[in-house]
Amino acid sequence: SRLTAAAPDDALAGALEVVSLRRSHHLDEARRRLAHWRAIDPTSNLLRYEAHRLGATDPELWAHLAIDSARVFDLVDQYLALGAFEDALDLLSHNYPAVAAPTSEPGAVSPADDPLVSYYRGYLRQRLGQPSDADFRRASELPLAYVFPHRASSYAVLRGALKANPADGHALFLLGSLHFA
Repeated sequence: SRLTAAAPDDALAGALEVVSLRRSHHLDEARRRLAHWRAIDPTSNLLRYEAHRLGATDPELWAHLAIDSARVFDLVDQYLALGAFEDALDLLSHNYPAVAAPTSEPGAVSPADDPLVSYYRGYLRQRLGQPSDADFRRASELPLAYVFPHRASSYAVLRGALKANPADGHALFLLGSLHFA
């Protein structure tokens, strides 16, 4: 593709190429390009997740992502930038394993306990025309300790939550924190 031709060593460009090939149902070519790009950057979370989407097994992937919600949100933002809402929703809907200390960072919020994960999931369901109330309700019930929204995508997500429920104090607080940051 033109993107990878302009940046032949850019693994992010390569990962986006793989996403594009998989989403356009060129699965054999996606697998071939995935192997190329994973040789360049075997630690890329996006390439690891794309390998999973293409049928590869990676028993450590979910525990690795569960260590910190930021890893999940990094991937979600990449899919949102591509308009790949179903892929982002798949990531946010996974049942992540619990990660015990000292593997996780002190104060890191796991995806299962992060209200932003539920808000993002509800937002994506809204965008896809699916029921979102349960996700927004769950988000409004989770603790806010150590949750610091800072991503540009969080503005639309939290506004979507407030559109669904203008009285959601958690969404109001998080949106205020986002503006403050």
